[in-house]
Amino acid sequence: MGEMSKNIILIGMPDSGKTTIGKLLSEKLGLKFVNASQYIEENCGKSMPDLLNDGEDHLDNTERNVVDKLSRLKHTIISTEIEVLKNDSNIKELRENGIIIFIDKPSEGITENQKLTSNTNLLKDKALKVHEHLSEKYEIYRKCCDLHLVNDNNIDDIVYYISSIYS
Repeated sequence: MGEMSKNIILIGMPDSGKTTIGKLLSEKLGLKFVNASQYIEENCGKSMPDLLNDGEDHLDNTERNVVDKLSRLKHTIISTEIEVLKNDSNIKELRENGIIIFIDKPSEGITENQKLTSNTNLLKDKALKVHEHLSEKYEIYRKCCDLHLVNDNNIDDIVYYISSIYS
Protein backbone atom coordinates (compact mmCIF):
# COMPACT_ATOMS: atom_id res chain seq x y z
CA MET A 1 0.00 0.00 0.00
CA GLY A 2 3.03 2.25 0.43
CA GLU A 3 1.61 4.38 3.22
CA MET A 4 5.03 4.77 4.86
CA SER A 5 5.18 8.56 4.99
CA LYS A 6 1.58 8.95 6.14
CA ASN A 7 0.37 9.27 9.70
CA ILE A 8 -1.76 6.50 11.19
CA ILE A 9 -4.98 7.93 12.62
CA LEU A 10 -6.71 5.54 15.04
CA ILE A 11 -10.39 6.21 15.66
CA GLY A 12 -13.00 4.32 17.66
CA MET A 13 -15.19 4.25 20.74
CA PRO A 14 -13.65 4.82 24.17
CA ASP A 15 -12.03 1.57 25.40
CA SER A 16 -11.78 0.18 21.86
CA GLY A 17 -8.02 -0.33 22.24
CA LYS A 18 -6.80 2.73 20.30
CA THR A 19 -4.22 3.76 22.90
CA THR A 20 -2.88 0.24 23.46
CA ILE A 21 -2.66 -0.39 19.70
CA GLY A 22 -1.15 3.07 19.12
CA LYS A 23 1.58 2.56 21.72
CA LEU A 24 2.43 -0.93 20.42
CA LEU A 25 2.59 0.39 16.84
CA SER A 26 4.73 3.27 18.04
CA GLU A 27 7.27 0.84 19.50
CA LYS A 28 7.16 -1.53 16.54
CA LEU A 29 7.41 1.11 13.81
CA GLY A 30 9.51 3.68 15.70
CA LEU A 31 6.88 6.39 15.28
CA LYS A 32 5.69 9.02 17.74
CA PHE A 33 2.31 8.38 19.45
CA VAL A 34 -0.08 11.27 20.17
CA ASN A 35 -3.43 11.08 21.95
CA ALA A 36 -5.44 13.98 20.46
CA SER A 37 -7.47 14.65 23.63
CA GLN A 38 -4.32 14.88 25.76
CA TYR A 39 -2.71 17.04 23.06
CA ILE A 40 -5.70 19.42 23.15
CA GLU A 41 -5.59 19.59 26.97
CA GLU A 42 -1.82 20.19 27.02
CA ASN A 43 -2.01 22.91 24.36
CA CYS A 44 -4.91 24.70 26.07
CA GLY A 45 -3.97 24.13 29.69
CA LYS A 46 -7.56 22.97 30.32
CA SER A 47 -9.31 19.62 30.67
CA MET A 48 -11.80 18.50 28.02
CA PRO A 49 -14.78 19.01 30.41
CA ASP A 50 -13.55 22.58 31.10
CA LEU A 51 -13.19 23.22 27.38
CA LEU A 52 -16.75 21.96 26.87
CA ASN A 53 -17.92 24.38 29.57
CA ASP A 54 -16.39 27.24 27.57
CA GLY A 55 -18.95 26.50 24.85
CA GLU A 56 -19.17 24.32 21.79
CA ASP A 57 -17.93 27.03 19.41
CA HIS A 58 -14.79 27.52 21.49
CA LEU A 59 -14.18 23.75 21.57
CA ASP A 60 -14.72 23.51 17.78
CA ASN A 61 -12.17 26.29 17.17
CA THR A 62 -9.71 24.66 19.56
CA GLU A 63 -10.12 21.31 17.80
CA ARG A 64 -9.68 22.93 14.37
CA ASN A 65 -6.39 24.48 15.50
CA VAL A 66 -5.21 21.20 17.00
CA VAL A 67 -6.20 19.18 13.91
CA ASP A 68 -4.30 21.71 11.81
CA LYS A 69 -1.18 21.08 13.94
CA LEU A 70 -1.66 17.30 14.11
CA SER A 71 -2.22 16.92 10.38
CA ARG A 72 1.13 18.63 9.71
CA LEU A 73 3.02 16.06 11.78
CA LYS A 74 4.92 13.35 9.92
CA HIS A 75 5.46 9.72 10.88
CA THR A 76 3.03 9.92 13.79
CA ILE A 77 0.31 7.68 15.20
CA ILE A 78 -2.65 9.78 16.32
CA SER A 79 -5.49 8.48 18.47
CA THR A 80 -8.62 10.62 18.35
CA GLU A 81 -12.19 10.74 19.63
CA ILE A 82 -15.49 11.35 17.87
CA GLU A 83 -15.68 15.12 18.47
CA VAL A 84 -12.80 15.81 16.07
CA LEU A 85 -14.48 13.67 13.39
CA LYS A 86 -17.84 15.45 13.45
CA ASN A 87 -16.32 18.20 11.31
CA ASP A 88 -15.82 17.13 7.67
CA SER A 89 -12.94 19.57 7.16
CA ASN A 90 -11.11 17.95 10.11
CA ILE A 91 -11.49 14.53 8.47
CA LYS A 92 -10.29 15.90 5.13
CA GLU A 93 -7.26 17.52 6.76
CA LEU A 94 -6.29 14.39 8.73
CA ARG A 95 -6.70 12.22 5.63
CA GLU A 96 -4.40 14.42 3.51
CA ASN A 97 -1.39 13.16 5.44
CA GLY A 98 -2.82 10.07 7.11
CA ILE A 99 -4.65 6.80 6.82
CA ILE A 100 -7.71 6.65 9.10
CA ILE A 101 -8.21 3.28 10.78
CA PHE A 102 -11.42 2.49 12.69
CA ILE A 103 -10.71 0.18 15.64
CA ASP A 104 -14.13 -1.41 16.15
CA LYS A 105 -14.58 -3.09 19.54
CA PRO A 106 -17.90 -4.97 19.64
CA SER A 107 -20.04 -3.58 22.46
CA GLU A 108 -21.85 -6.59 23.92
CA GLY A 109 -22.14 -4.55 27.12
CA ILE A 110 -24.89 -2.42 25.62
CA THR A 111 -27.16 -5.35 24.77
CA GLU A 112 -26.45 -6.85 28.20
CA ASN A 113 -27.37 -3.48 29.68
CA GLN A 114 -30.66 -3.47 27.81
CA LYS A 115 -31.52 -6.94 29.10
CA LEU A 116 -30.85 -5.81 32.66
CA THR A 117 -32.85 -2.61 32.35
CA SER A 118 -35.79 -3.85 30.31
CA ASN A 119 -37.90 -4.18 33.47
CA THR A 120 -38.63 -0.47 33.80
CA ASN A 121 -39.62 1.84 30.98
CA LEU A 122 -37.46 4.71 32.24
CA LEU A 123 -34.29 2.63 32.27
CA LYS A 124 -35.29 1.00 28.99
CA ASP A 125 -35.60 4.46 27.38
CA LYS A 126 -32.19 5.46 28.77
CA ALA A 127 -30.58 2.28 27.39
CA LEU A 128 -32.23 2.94 24.03
CA LYS A 129 -30.89 6.53 23.96
CA VAL A 130 -27.38 5.25 24.76
CA HIS A 131 -27.74 2.68 21.98
CA GLU A 132 -28.93 5.36 19.48
CA HIS A 133 -26.06 7.64 20.51
CA LEU A 134 -23.52 4.86 19.95
CA SER A 135 -25.15 3.94 16.62
CA GLU A 136 -24.78 7.54 15.48
CA LYS A 137 -21.11 7.58 16.51
CA TYR A 138 -20.55 4.20 14.87
CA GLU A 139 -21.84 5.54 11.54
CA ILE A 140 -19.46 8.53 11.73
CA TYR A 141 -16.51 6.22 12.41
CA ARG A 142 -17.53 3.86 9.59
CA LYS A 143 -18.11 6.70 7.13
CA CYS A 144 -14.77 8.44 7.60
CA CYS A 145 -12.35 5.49 7.89
CA ASP A 146 -10.02 4.17 5.20
CA LEU A 147 -9.71 0.83 6.99
CA HIS A 148 -12.14 -0.90 9.39
CA LEU A 149 -10.59 -3.42 11.80
CA VAL A 150 -12.52 -5.36 14.46
CA ASN A 151 -10.82 -5.66 17.84
CA ASP A 152 -12.19 -8.84 19.38
CA ASN A 153 -9.20 -9.10 21.74
CA ASN A 154 -6.82 -9.70 18.81
CA ILE A 155 -4.63 -6.64 19.41
CA ASP A 156 -1.40 -8.40 18.36
CA ASP A 157 -3.02 -9.37 15.03
CA ILE A 158 -4.19 -5.78 14.46
CA VAL A 159 -0.74 -4.37 15.26
CA TYR A 160 0.89 -6.91 12.93
CA TYR A 161 -1.59 -6.15 10.12
CA ILE A 162 -1.22 -2.35 10.36
CA SER A 163 2.58 -2.73 10.56
CA SER A 164 2.62 -4.86 7.41
CA ILE A 165 0.59 -2.23 5.52
CA TYR A 166 2.73 0.60 6.78
CA SER A 167 6.14 -0.86 6.00
